[in-house]
Amino acid sequence: MTTVRFTSRAIETREGERIEVLIMAKAGYEEHLDAHGNWRKGFARAENIGVLMGEEGFGLIAEMDAARRQVRVADGRPVQWWCLDEAAAEAFNEEFRRRDELRGRIEAVYRPMPEERR
Repeated sequence: MTTVRFTSRAIETREGERIEVLIMAKAGYEEHLDAHGNWRKGFARAENIGVLMGEEGFGLIAEMDAARRQVRVADGRPVQWWCLDEAAAEAFNEEFRRRDELRGRIEAVYRPMPEERR
């Protein structure tokens, strides 16, 4: 059995309706992007090596697998990845748009660390 994790959840009002949004915090991905905002080859092509890098694996393949699992268990609720880096949020959104099963079901949102926590 695979465990699907979320960092938090939020209740938002959209079009007058209260909706639960499932949230996953993401940080440290800017180091895997080149100067043009593209994934570096080592990250983009990394296989899901699970045991060596932890249960979730490593690389873009593992991240998209995690996104698919999260969307599946969300059962129609919105899923957001809150990214500390704007370029990483944009790169993840590009990946979500490329995949039919993720397009419109998950989004990456740039959420910088509040000043008082830096």
